[in-house]
Amino acid sequence: MDEIYNQQRFSKIKGMVAQFADYLQGLYRRGIVCKLDFQALSEFVNSLVLLRATEFIIGESYGIPPEQSAMHFARQYAPFFVRLLQPRLPAE
Repeated sequence: MDEIYNQQRFSKIKGMVAQFADYLQGLYRRGIVCKLDFQALSEFVNSLVLLRATEFIIGESYGIPPEQSAMHFARQYAPFFVRLLQPRLPAE
């Protein structure tokens, strides 16, 4: 039973990672983000979100509203992702 549950759970996680990688690839094709390893970035984002989701749940048990936790996450990581994904101008 555990093996079947784990296979289903991990296949869903792999599907989410692949879907986000495809989304980033689409942004790249439109010239919105730079070219990089979208699969690795998607795995990193997925791990980061799962870690932060755990913190949101723990924070909620201490009375911290989820919106406050989400805004803290956004303030902390938004500049990083903007710099990481920003298209680079060719060197002159």
